Amino acid sequence: MLKVTRNQLASFITDPATIKQFEALFNNVNNLNYSVAIAQVESSLVTGFSVEVGNSSISSDNDIDLFLNLSGTLATGTIVFPKISTLRDMQTITITTTNEVTALSIDIQDASNIYGDVATISAGSFLKYKYNSSLSSWFRLG
Repeated sequence: MLKVTRNQLASFITDPATIKQFEALFNNVNNLNYSVAIAQVESSLVTGFSVEVGNSSISSDNDIDLFLNLSGTLATGTIVFPKISTLRDMQTITITTTNEVTALSIDIQDASNIYGDVATISAGSFLKYKYNSSLSSWFRLG
């Protein structure tokens, strides 16, 4: 999350009228809860693959877009979601694929449930899940 303080603002802008406009904007923006999506691309996968969503370089403040760049249809594969200790409430994971995975498994690790689990993903389609921390569960949005 990007945060800018008034002191940082004052070091760049000296016109009082402009500072007032930015302060009004910051009061609105700093009250919003937003995040940046991070792209994770996985290529050269073979049948039986297991892909862990996220890694140590991906902040828990980020939503994650996982792109599966497959060279052809794969019979099986597993996508491993992050452990709940690394997630924020309402974090999303979007999975997109170039080709079909006939038998897809999603490993939710220590989360309680996944609502809207799927058994396959078609070429060019996507899955989108949102994490609810109060229920310790993933919900499919798309």
